[in-house]
Amino acid sequence: MQRDAEATKQRLIAAGRAEFAAYGLSGARVDRIAEVAQCNKAQIYHYFKNKAGLFEAVWNSLVEHIIVNLPLDSADLPEVAARLSDIYAEHPELARLMTWQ
Repeated sequence: MQRDAEATKQRLIAAGRAEFAAYGLSGARVDRIAEVAQCNKAQIYHYFKNKAGLFEAVWNSLVEHIIVNLPLDSADLPEVAARLSDIYAEHPELARLMTWQ
């Protein structure tokens, strides 16, 4: 049961990432997020309390991804810059989400 809950949360975060990148926090619709995630809209409120809570979870997942995948070696700043560029290329929605944050 715990795996199903975690899988549901991850689907909601993935669907929320696309929705928030396209529409921002105020324009995002929980019914579209639920439909894309193949979940019940009530599950968004169960797991994240509200749309802002889901946005925070989306944001935190992206920040965590950056922290894990970005070497912070001040001795090799060109590598840091290259890796950051790769992250933005892998996640084009990141730049849009940053403007909404």
